[in-house]
Amino acid sequence: MSDAAAVPMGTPAWQFEPGAWLETVRGRWPRATGAVIGRDDRATAAYAVLPAGDGSVEVELLRDGCTVTFEPLRPDAIADFVAWWASVLPSYEPEVHLFVMSDADRSLPLTAGLTADQVRDFLGV
Repeated sequence: MSDAAAVPMGTPAWQFEPGAWLETVRGRWPRATGAVIGRDDRATAAYAVLPAGDGSVEVELLRDGCTVTFEPLRPDAIADFVAWWASVLPSYEPEVHLFVMSDADRSLPLTAGLTADQVRDFLGV
C-alpha cells in the first residue's frame, strides 16, 4: 500500500500514457530509474524511482493514467514531485488532491501555482 497519493476527485478527460509519463519524469529527474508495466492485471501502469537524499521514493502511475502514488513517505522528494506534477497536469478539472494515507481525512488540492514549500507544509515538514 502506498504512503501518499495524488488522486483526481472524478474522472478527468485527460490521462498520461505510461511510456510518455515515464519519459517526462526522466526529463525532470535524469537519474530516475523505472519501467512501464505491460500487464493489465497490475494496478500500476508505470513507476519511477527518484533519488531522495539518502534513499529514494517510488512514484507509480496507476492504470487510470492520472493517479500517482508514493512510497515511502519522504516529504522533501514528494513535495518536489507534487509541485512539478501540479505544473504539468493538463487540466485541474476535476480537482486533483494529495492525500497522506495516515491522515486521509485531509487533502491538498493541486493548483497551477502550487509550490514545494506548500506541499511540505501540508506534509508537516
